[in-house]
Amino acid sequence: MSDLIWGIHPVHEKLKNNPELLQKILVKYGGQGKARQAIIDLARSRSVSVQFEKEEVLEHIVGHSHHQGIVAYIQEISYKTLEDILSYVAPTTYGLVLVLDGIVDPQNLGSLIRSGHAAGVQGIVIPKDRSAQVTGTVEKVAAGTLTYVPVARVTNIVRALERLKEAGYWVIGTDAGADKTIYETDFKTNVALVIGSEAKGMRLLVRRHCDLMVSIPMSGKVSSLNAAVAGAVILFEIVRQRTAHG
Repeated sequence: MSDLIWGIHPVHEKLKNNPELLQKILVKYGGQGKARQAIIDLARSRSVSVQFEKEEVLEHIVGHSHHQGIVAYIQEISYKTLEDILSYVAPTTYGLVLVLDGIVDPQNLGSLIRSGHAAGVQGIVIPKDRSAQVTGTVEKVAAGTLTYVPVARVTNIVRALERLKEAGYWVIGTDAGADKTIYETDFKTNVALVIGSEAKGMRLLVRRHCDLMVSIPMSGKVSSLNAAVAGAVILFEIVRQRTAHG
């Protein structure tokens, strides 16, 4: 089966790192620009078919106009396993896994993947059901970082948390009402950070399997942040602590 990705950066990153996954690239007929030409040249050098189409054809294929004149057919993403992700941590560093309990908005999933890559996560865990999956929209928002961030899809988040604990990870959940803030929490250990769904947060059973719940202190009138924003804030507090203390 095939999937779609679109946009200059996602397609260029896929061409550079996983050209074997690209089946063909559709380019807007009559377009210009160095980035566009770089994709065409790289695709031809990697023996990836390039086909020129009118803009309305590209819009019909992806369902909107935000494709930047570049659309690619790719093989469906090959999800990793949790064991794969556990094997990626270097022995001299702390592990960091991002666990997403029911993120349903592809924009949020893509944003969390991008933030996770920037923060150095070794992988991201998502459930097979009741969750956004990796699609062209997610690839576009992730801006090519899916090439570098392994995503594991599991049937049961609770079992995944239990396995992470067995592997020596401290499972930390997020909740706006938690008493302990991220600035009072020591993240200098192996961490599995759990972010709940946009509307309901973490499910009760998932919450019960967390070793600790933390919050982001808020000084404004808004009581909570968007899931992707909250995830980024906490991820970079983890980075700050680990960088500051070596």
